[in-house]
Amino acid sequence: MKTISFFLCMLCCLASCSSNNDEEGTEPRIGEESKVYLQSYVIRYVDASLELIQSGGFGYDKLRLSFKYNKDQCYTAPEVGGEGENAKRFAEIATQKGDISYNQGDISVGYMERVCPIDDYKKVKIVCLNKEINAEHPKGSDLGDIMQIYLLSYADYIHNGYKGDLSKEIEKHISELTSKDLTLFNISKVAMWFDTLPAPGEYEMQITMVKTNGEEQTATCTFKVEE
Repeated sequence: MKTISFFLCMLCCLASCSSNNDEEGTEPRIGEESKVYLQSYVIRYVDASLELIQSGGFGYDKLRLSFKYNKDQCYTAPEVGGEGENAKRFAEIATQKGDISYNQGDISVGYMERVCPIDDYKKVKIVCLNKEINAEHPKGSDLGDIMQIYLLSYADYIHNGYKGDLSKEIEKHISELTSKDLTLFNISKVAMWFDTLPAPGEYEMQITMVKTNGEEQTATCTFKVEE
């Protein structure tokens, strides 16, 4: 009897906790009731500057491209918080990108944001400013044929009428990039690395991204290769 009474008490406590959580307005489970209806697949566009950072695994053997911006440089879909002129500017950009017919409920908003740069690019160039990488790549020469890049792009999904894979992973030599690769990519998913690490030392790396209008953005960092 004591055992039965104990379990009955526990059940009552659990029911009470569940009731209290509902009253306090806890977030609903991820499902139909938590979907956000979106007209556009990309939910934010940013007008950002570039920052180049060394990062990666145990050897810190990768360069990560970071896009830096402030609140005034971020344009958000009205369904997820954009208001007034900000939302109007978002709509203009989405129209230019051809992303205005998604028209679906989406539960990923808030869990994995799709944020892209306002600008489209046509070329990426990366060089070492202070020393040669090898005999074929002296100081200041283009390293695009010996460095690879990773991007996560939404362009195919959007331009194919929101059919097929939701995103596309692009992994190729920087010299092989096309302008199609450099549009509608996620700003938090850009990384670069050497095919073969250069000799130990400190390398002053500079990346230049050329916009489709010809304007250039650059960023630099010191890339350290340990013994």
